[in-house]
Amino acid sequence: MSAEDFSNPNKSDGSGIEWPARHSRLANSLEVFCKTVFKIYCPLTVHGADKLPEPPYLICSNHASHIDSTMLMAASGLPFRKIGLIAAKDYFFDQSHRFYLHYMLNLVPIARGTGSKALKDSIVSCRSFLNNGGQVLIIYPEGTRSTTGQMSRFKEGASILANDLDIPVVPACVIGSDKCLGKGSYFLRPGKLTVAFGRPFRVSDWLAYDEKDDRKTAFIAYREATAEIERQVRELFETYKDQK
Repeated sequence: MSAEDFSNPNKSDGSGIEWPARHSRLANSLEVFCKTVFKIYCPLTVHGADKLPEPPYLICSNHASHIDSTMLMAASGLPFRKIGLIAAKDYFFDQSHRFYLHYMLNLVPIARGTGSKALKDSIVSCRSFLNNGGQVLIIYPEGTRSTTGQMSRFKEGASILANDLDIPVVPACVIGSDKCLGKGSYFLRPGKLTVAFGRPFRVSDWLAYDEKDDRKTAFIAYREATAEIERQVRELFETYKDQK
């Protein structure tokens, strides 16, 4: 197999995409390792897990470290093999030296470019994962990791994906990961970590039934839904950032 097998579905429904981490011993080992780290070395506290809806759903979180994804996966309480990480195609799929990651995590390719084809391909990839036993997707609406600890403006792509997939959005906040493994760092330092989940909602709640075909109305709805995700994530951060 090559990276092409994971990033280029050979059917319009995405059934040609492979998900090797679903059955990989390496992925199982990673899950055990991460949960041990989050219990002993970097203790993880979770708030709001009782708010999580029945799968499938889309977790939308701030992003400051490579460990954010495994923090969110552990906090969800679901097996790692059931969770897909929406990952930039140019970074994780088009560079062969990162190929091994596909056996550790379910990386779902998404194009960072604009345009209808990039969006369509991303939706196909996400739907393929959910149709093949996946239960949860994780996305970072900022688009990249923060280098300052400050959140950037959230982009509308997450709202568009959630609406097209017809699944709830779960706002989430990760705290402390930038101290334990910040951008550019290669060694995990001990420290306390926090994941907090907000109130789930559906993007369709922002759309009146007879307005769903109105492109301008849809754009406004995506923008408002994105603003709600960002508002909740920032509120969670302010609530839990100083808790020990």
